[in-house]
Amino acid sequence: MKNALRWACQDLRRFLQLDEANRQQFLYAPATAFTRCRQLTFERTAVLVLSLLKKTLSIELFDFFRALKLDTATKSAFV
Repeated sequence: MKNALRWACQDLRRFLQLDEANRQQFLYAPATAFTRCRQLTFERTAVLVLSLLKKTLSIELFDFFRALKLDTATKSAFV
């Protein structure tokens, strides 16, 4: 089980580090997918999920974005 989890985390890390050209191969509509500038990007969402949140969601989001020195995303944006 540990090996499967380790493999999944490594695979997700590799996907998050893909450059824009290589990321296009995973999208159905590359010209229109992920075109908005969002506070809560896929990478940030993945980091939040993998960090195993311990406090309330709104507090965790506030602390996370405060560390990044960005405006906080709402908990409804996360859900």
